Amino acid sequence: MWSTGSHASDQNDGRPSAAGFSLNVIARPEIDAVLAKPLAALTPRTIVDPGALRRELARIRTRGFAVTRHEARQDVGGVAAAVVDGAGRPVGALSVTLPMHRLTGDIVSRYGALVPNEAARLTATLAGAGVPLPPADPRRS
Repeated sequence: MWSTGSHASDQNDGRPSAAGFSLNVIARPEIDAVLAKPLAALTPRTIVDPGALRRELARIRTRGFAVTRHEARQDVGGVAAAVVDGAGRPVGALSVTLPMHRLTGDIVSRYGALVPNEAARLTATLAGAGVPLPPADPRRS
């Protein structure tokens, strides 16, 4: 599954968004096919070099979450982690998307710790591991 972007109207391969990156780390069989074609740049910061993209996907795999800055849209960045089903197939992503002036190093560190943990809880629930999700805490909004 190579994601299709954040919006139904997006006409890209899903790679430049944080959510797209987080899903594409898991969708390994299709990566070679996507990288065999020219990659479109949505902004000047979009990764279009296949080697650079493979290196970024490896960093995301190691880190456990994706971070983007100006790659899918100018002045927008995000932190995301994949949600997978019981077979390990990507079914979605948990993403925090912010204007770049708010995406500080502290925010990336904070959400880089929270987002993968919450994505893992969603994954466990989808996989039938019986992990109930508690009601949302309104103080965390």
